[in-house]
Amino acid sequence: MDSYRLPVQDRVLFLGQDREGRVYMDCSFEDFDRIWSPYFDLDRDYRTIREGLNPKTDPFLAQALESGKGIRILRQNPWECLVSFILSQRKNIPAIQKAVEGLAQEGGDLLTHDGEGRPIYRFPGPQEIHTFSEESFHRIRLGYREKYIRKLAGDLAPDPQLLESFHRLTDQELMDRLLLFYGVGIKIASCVGLFAYGRLDLAPIDVWMERVSRDYYGGNMDLSTYSPYAGLIQQYLFYHVRQIRGV
Repeated sequence: MDSYRLPVQDRVLFLGQDREGRVYMDCSFEDFDRIWSPYFDLDRDYRTIREGLNPKTDPFLAQALESGKGIRILRQNPWECLVSFILSQRKNIPAIQKAVEGLAQEGGDLLTHDGEGRPIYRFPGPQEIHTFSEESFHRIRLGYREKYIRKLAGDLAPDPQLLESFHRLTDQELMDRLLLFYGVGIKIASCVGLFAYGRLDLAPIDVWMERVSRDYYGGNMDLSTYSPYAGLIQQYLFYHVRQIRGV
């Protein structure tokens, strides 16, 4: 069985998946209903969305929808999601993970230990990161991204719930507001809109999607034709092309 650990806010979920695809979660029923069901977007019927797309004129998308069954758009904490995507600039996944864990270890509370005795920390809020010393940032080693995280934490420290208030904004208002933060461009804002605010019509375009457009759509891929699910379609295509290329 494959096993995973997932810290979210002040909780840690240990989950596993067996060879038949069954998922096991180590949590209370209360936490499942309150935290994990919304986090995994379990109330949304992805099968109905896929079946309603009718991609008969798009064989590559049809393949992607089939290979990507089981994909879900996580509803991550907006603050942690925003920080993580700012850190993701020009970094691979292990480096991003190391940076996020460094922030958590430096400023978050110890939550528990995993099965191998490794500590798991809560991700620190903007007020906590805002008080980091020079030595703290030196230990974490964020490179040029440090200035973005410092400014973001300083902007949000007086009002740490500001990002939560963005849930009531329209997609365009949300994008406009996120783009005001130092170090946030269209790609990061789209990613945060999709993965923290559940805006399934926001489709981040990265190097992988540029390759999909070039190699499978003659450079003319138009995800807006799948509105209001352009962002979800992007995830199916993203997953499928990485499976094809073995990445």
